[in-house]
Amino acid sequence: MSALIDILKKSEEFLRKKNIPNPRFEAECILTKALECERIDLYLRYMAKLDVEQLNDIKIFLTRRANREPLQYIIGKWPFHDLILNLDSCALIPRPETEELVEVLIKKFSQYKNARLNILDLGTGSGAIALSLARFFQKSHTCASDYSSEALSLARENAAANSIQGVTFAKSDWFSNIFGSFDLIVSNPPYLSEEEWEQCQPEIKFFEPKLALCAGDGGKADLLKIIDQSPRFLKTNGVLALETGETQHQAVFEFAKENFQLAESIRDSSQRNRFIILSRPKTKIV
Repeated sequence: MSALIDILKKSEEFLRKKNIPNPRFEAECILTKALECERIDLYLRYMAKLDVEQLNDIKIFLTRRANREPLQYIIGKWPFHDLILNLDSCALIPRPETEELVEVLIKKFSQYKNARLNILDLGTGSGAIALSLARFFQKSHTCASDYSSEALSLARENAAANSIQGVTFAKSDWFSNIFGSFDLIVSNPPYLSEEEWEQCQPEIKFFEPKLALCAGDGGKADLLKIIDQSPRFLKTNGVLALETGETQHQAVFEFAKENFQLAESIRDSSQRNRFIILSRPKTKIV
């Protein structure tokens, strides 16, 4: 039988030869999955002997990663904000930029932490945004909507796994099955153009759901639709918050300014134009 530390080194080298970024970190994650332990345990038990079944599991996971399946899907769960989310290929892997959007909203609405807000997350996917906001604004009601029944099942699973209360789930194509009015509507919709999707890394192009990534009109179609339809669902002082792609941001922001009195563009930590915060629609459909 082989010692854990030797398998870790061999796994790292294997991933490095396959041009996988951060091979040491990814090897550690794969071993923790196979051995059902924490990363620190790899070094506390570094001389432990691994049995044939454990070695076989590690080989399977390494092969999947060498084939460019995302590490997050192989592990099956990943941290987001202050949650641990279960993940599978029915929903996008939540990005650090989306964590930044959650932080922006928590900061902007922090004075309302104990208020009874109505929050809507359009295109919830794994539930990352909706559940993070529901955990912070615990007295609020959050509606997590998605067109995908599979994604909604995953979001429900994540709500239960993280003991999140005050969330309902709605199957809806954007606003098509949404009722009521909201203090905050937030969305990270598809915003890649077909050309951008073609240039994506294999982890994205061949494993993540294309419908959750790409939109028509050069990636702008869903963003523009949400901006156009949101006024009828916003309360008087309600806020619409969006994540955008850098390529689409300026055109979407110009459209937003035509439709809302207050429009703010916010950069992410990489100084890319990323978020749009809107309030006070110029016209409200009734």
